[in-house]
Amino acid sequence: MADNVHFRSRFFTKEEIREKEDWLNEHFNRGYAIATLTELETGYFAHLIHDPAHRLLTRARFFHRGMEESMDAWLTSKHEDEWRHDIHAVNDGYWVVIYRQNPAITLPASKLLLIQCVELWWLWLIGTLFFALLYFTK
Repeated sequence: MADNVHFRSRFFTKEEIREKEDWLNEHFNRGYAIATLTELETGYFAHLIHDPAHRLLTRARFFHRGMEESMDAWLTSKHEDEWRHDIHAVNDGYWVVIYRQNPAITLPASKLLLIQCVELWWLWLIGTLFFALLYFTK
């Protein structure tokens, strides 16, 4: 399992708020989630983790001080779709991270059967060799 887990880390200066928001959301779209979001004297440090077995949808947004009403309205609209949130207060505003479980996607039975047949190619090969051996040794 450790081979499937991936990490991404990046440091952002205080002025790179939008770049950080874009970077976070780009990685969240790939399935990453926040492991650490830290404010330092010179900027922000974000450490992300991705585990394919754990389906989690995540989004991040920054709100400056004084935008608390729009932050509350945004969070309220997301609660209707079962999003949960974490708020990280920093000196100049709030980093809001919302997340929810992504339900498992079930494929149609015909595609599942096709996938099983393709994944069991070695069984088809052994069967073909066995019957070819029987046929040619008559």
